[in-house]
Amino acid sequence: MATSEKPSASLSAWQARSIHTITCPSGQRLRIRVPGIATILEHGDLPDDLIEIALLELSSENGAAGQLGVELAEAGANGKRAEILERIKRFGAFQRELVRAAVVAVETKGGRWQEVHLSVEDVASDALPEDDLALVAEIVQRLRSHDARGVKIGVESIDRWASFREAHSCPDSGCEGCQKLIDELSSLDVDEV
Repeated sequence: MATSEKPSASLSAWQARSIHTITCPSGQRLRIRVPGIATILEHGDLPDDLIEIALLELSSENGAAGQLGVELAEAGANGKRAEILERIKRFGAFQRELVRAAVVAVETKGGRWQEVHLSVEDVASDALPEDDLALVAEIVQRLRSHDARGVKIGVESIDRWASFREAHSCPDSGCEGCQKLIDELSSLDVDEV
């Protein structure tokens, strides 16, 4: 950011909205940032051997998985099966890198949050649930718009909650019941509506 001034409260609030709370298939709750693949490439956060897969993800109609599937189906005819399988392994590594770039915190006992910086080894090990990793990767790739509980990830219509409050006939912007519902159904902190 090219400014010498302290960020305003509205800028801080806007930045906070880049973090989504999701529930994974295992029940683990995570806070994730949903970076774009181009952003990951721009920041140099992707190993060089995975750049080809990232470019394939960005340039192919059905993403890297779709393109690699087509290539694998055709591989038997042209004798390049081993080469395609190696690229599919790199696609798995690419998805793990997306997870590593996305996860910023895990919920611990008592509803507390612990910031995390996952390493390549953390994500590549068998210690984390595969379904959870797949969910985060799908969200980052924009292949999935809901978490395991069905909460929509991404753009949150503020008007949706204002309409709820109006239908609920609740004049209190600090209503505990309203806030509980918003927390259950929103991946973002939508602030006061």
